[in-house]
Amino acid sequence: MKEVEKNHGTASGRVHTLQRAAMICDEADGPMAYTPNLQAEIAQIARAISQMEEGEGYEKVRSALFTISFGNLKPVRDKSVSPSKKKAVSEMRKEVKDRITHLKERYFARDQETEIGYMRLASRAVRELGRLSLVFLEEMEKAKRERNIIDFSDMEHEALRILIHRRRRKTVRF
Repeated sequence: MKEVEKNHGTASGRVHTLQRAAMICDEADGPMAYTPNLQAEIAQIARAISQMEEGEGYEKVRSALFTISFGNLKPVRDKSVSPSKKKAVSEMRKEVKDRITHLKERYFARDQETEIGYMRLASRAVRELGRLSLVFLEEMEKAKRERNIIDFSDMEHEALRILIHRRRRKTVRF
C-alpha cells in the first residue's frame, strides 16, 4: 500500500509535468497544437487524484485511472515550431503516460472482487508460510542456544533489550 501511496503522491507531480509541457507549448515557437491534449490529460489526472484524496475506495480510484486516456498528438508541420521544444513536450508526456500506465497495470489491473478472490485463495498459503517461519525461528533459536552461538542480529536485540530495561529502571526510581 505504501508504494501505491508513493505513486499517488507523485501523481500530482505528473500534473505539474504536463503543466510545464503545456507552458512550453504556449511559447512563441512551441508546439501549440499539443495544448488541447495536454489540458484534457491534466484534467483527467486531477480528477483521479481528487478521488484518491477523497478516499472513494478501490473501484472509484480504478475507474478514474482507467478514464485517463492519452490520445494521439496532432502532427506539427509548422517550420516555426522548435524541434527541441516539440521533442521535450513529447518526452514529458510519454514519461507521464508510462507512469500512469504502470500504476494501472501494477495496482489496478483487476477489479476489486477479483483481487479479493485472489487474496482469499492466497490466505491459506500465507498463513502456513507465517506458521512455518515461526517454527523455523524457534528451531533456529533452540539450535543456537544448544551450541551457545549468537549472531549479530542476536547481539543487536540483546543490546536493545538492555537499553530498554535500563531506561525502565531509571524511570521507576524516584
